[in-house]
Amino acid sequence: MSDHNAVSSSAPQHGAIDAASNNVNAELQQNALHFHLTTLQNIITRMANNSFAVRNWAITFVAGGVALLVQSGHRKAALLLLPAVLLFTWLDAYYVYAERQFRQQYDAAVGRVQGKAVDSADLYLVLPLSCQFRDVVRTAKSVTVLPMLVCNLVPIGYAVWCT
Repeated sequence: MSDHNAVSSSAPQHGAIDAASNNVNAELQQNALHFHLTTLQNIITRMANNSFAVRNWAITFVAGGVALLVQSGHRKAALLLLPAVLLFTWLDAYYVYAERQFRQQYDAAVGRVQGKAVDSADLYLVLPLSCQFRDVVRTAKSVTVLPMLVCNLVPIGYAVWCT
């Protein structure tokens, strides 16, 4: 009989261990989910900062280049700034495109959390971009990037034709 009492008294302990194990697993999954979402937010922030930095460099380059060329009397040489402006626009469009892609990943992860359809494999999944030429060109034509291109082209046009 003492064996029976020993078995029955250990049964609640297994239940308590299972419950504690489930709580630890749930807490670990919650921490992993928080880390995953934080990682995606950091990537999005980095892409936005890169886009901002490229825009700053473009404005500085164009303003300095136009000022130097106009002052030296080589106004037509301002057209040599066009390849750099196109490169800066390309980089800006790429970073904006990448930011949008990572925002979609973030929104999808939040949607899975809200729908309680989170798989442990999702918690460590940060997909690389599948970026094609047409995607960046489409982004360059967007309201986010195109005005910056125009702002960089206007001083070049002014230097070449109006001074």
